[in-house]
Amino acid sequence: MLLHTLRGIAHAHSKGVIHTDLKHDNIFFSSLLSRQDIDATLVSNPPRRNPPEASMDGAVCSAVTQPLPPPSLDDAMKCEYLIADFGSAQLFDEPKELEVTSAPLRAPEVLLLGSWNEKVDIWTFGCLIFEFVVGRSLFRHESFRDPVKDITLDNVAYHLYQMACFLGEVDFPPEVLQYSRLASTYFNTDCTFKHALPLQLFSIRGQINSTKKFSPEDVKSTNEIVKRCLELDPADRPTATELLNDPWFLGVE
Repeated sequence: MLLHTLRGIAHAHSKGVIHTDLKHDNIFFSSLLSRQDIDATLVSNPPRRNPPEASMDGAVCSAVTQPLPPPSLDDAMKCEYLIADFGSAQLFDEPKELEVTSAPLRAPEVLLLGSWNEKVDIWTFGCLIFEFVVGRSLFRHESFRDPVKDITLDNVAYHLYQMACFLGEVDFPPEVLQYSRLASTYFNTDCTFKHALPLQLFSIRGQINSTKKFSPEDVKSTNEIVKRCLELDPADRPTATELLNDPWFLGVE
């Protein structure tokens, strides 16, 4: 699933297109159901309309359709996975300082309203690897209050703090902060956080290992590819094409 998604990212980047909205909702798969199977599903559970309800534009009548049956594990391994929804895509040569990507999947340069490039897709892909493997989001985009220190962080500050804790980075790279409009809001001139909340180091590797589902070798290789994607400095992240050659994908078609 992730390999096919990465191939889609690499193809888009080769055409000068940045997706900017990668998430599990935007990964589609080909169905192995026959036309007869699909017709039978439609007959047993046909599309319908909800009762009319008021909206700002007057009465609306929403349509409801049924999902196709989820594939079995064996069938899922035979499906092709495709990136969908390029409605927010950006071209390489356009100036980019907008907020993009679902909040928990945003790269640090996007959170800080800095300039960004195609490497935002690589950061998001690293988050998706963790999400698919562990079964939950890596980062939480929400405010946080420490009752002991009496320190409150807004959703951006707490998100950046989690990055530092999970990646073991005490200071953010000046290359990221230099051109970010919100850098002075959250960081001192020496690239340290303005808040005094001490880092609670909880490695990504430890979080993957805590699932108790993987061998030590799989934990190590998964941690390594996630960490490759989640470099705070986008210049240090691999390209999608380079990432396709990561040993994590060895033997996967």
